Amino acid sequence: MKKKLLLAALLCFSTLTACSPGKPKLCATVYPVQYLIKSIGGEYVESCNITENKVIQRASIKTNFSKLLKDADALFYIGGLEPYMDIYQEDISSSNTDLIDLSARSAIYKFQRYFTTYASDQTAVVEGSYYDGDIFKSIDQYANDPMIWMDPIAMTSMGSSIRDYLVKEYPEYKKVFNENFESLQISLARLDSEYQDLKAVHSDIKIVTMTPSFGYWQKSYGINVYPVILSRYGALPSNAQLAIIKQRIIDDGVRYIVYEDNMTNDMKKLYNTLKNELGLITIDLSNISSLSAEDKKANKNYLSIMYENLKVLEALE
Repeated sequence: MKKKLLLAALLCFSTLTACSPGKPKLCATVYPVQYLIKSIGGEYVESCNITENKVIQRASIKTNFSKLLKDADALFYIGGLEPYMDIYQEDISSSNTDLIDLSARSAIYKFQRYFTTYASDQTAVVEGSYYDGDIFKSIDQYANDPMIWMDPIAMTSMGSSIRDYLVKEYPEYKKVFNENFESLQISLARLDSEYQDLKAVHSDIKIVTMTPSFGYWQKSYGINVYPVILSRYGALPSNAQLAIIKQRIIDDGVRYIVYEDNMTNDMKKLYNTLKNELGLITIDLSNISSLSAEDKKANKNYLSIMYENLKVLEALE
């Protein structure tokens, strides 16, 4: 409900009428942000997602987004992430809903390769384009990597922004929001610590991914990632681009390819082609940009799925 409706409801209550206040409604554009809203707001906040439940690079806005935003107090988004934002910017802005860009206060990495090398007791990170060649300049890539939820510390930063908004707008629940955020912060710090332990046990993990969703694992955890799709709109690479990508995978001795359960059919087809041509071993990892029906049925959430991802990585030889 809009804040003005809450105010009216409170006035109704004070005059002993039959009115009852509604909950603040906060919307998100991607599942991990909605998870933060639910975790921090708890029972005092209603959440919604204006994005269709698909892999984020191919995601579209829900047909009823106008109604969702009309009833919402705020929309939390990640600048540069949503493929539909430019098209619907005017409609979204005219909704009179507070628009909060969660990337504004987060440490955002450039969309590029961070290749970790190990020598003796020293570690070095080499930065550069994912793949070499002018042929990749025609791809509409991200300027900065917006898939920041793959890093638990960045999730904490986004959570802090959501907590601050809630405390400012609904100070009567300040204690609850702060307590919920502190509990979440501890859980995310523990998750990050366990991912950091990967560096000590597995110092040379290399994975091929179809989507460019795992880039934050490079610099944060020393995992070398080879995304096949570089387009922010999920466009498949051309044959010439794919040839360079495959050669880099071969040259670097990559053994594993990631199966992401929310891939589209054409992504799955290319995934199978690469797996068979290059003799790659399948591992299951989630990009967590959306939840599958099976995930929801099993009551999985961001934390549980991140731990499932970690278990898969720990099992690599």
